[in-house]
Amino acid sequence: MSKLQKWLIIIGCIILAILIMTYGCELVFDYGLGPLPVLIVVFVLYGIGRVWTRSPSVQTESPAAEDEAK
Repeated sequence: MSKLQKWLIIIGCIILAILIMTYGCELVFDYGLGPLPVLIVVFVLYGIGRVWTRSPSVQTESPAAEDEAK
């Protein structure tokens, strides 16, 4: 899966979470959540997205090759 597809999934999840937290809570509890809980959820989902789309670290030499060189 490409990074673009992953980010589109993450953006969709963020939009869905915002809609559920505002309109869903308003329908169920007769009041919407304030901006702070919504921002916290958005930043948490963004952080998960950053970790999910991060490229794996590339190691130039294996530890066994370093031991042989010594």
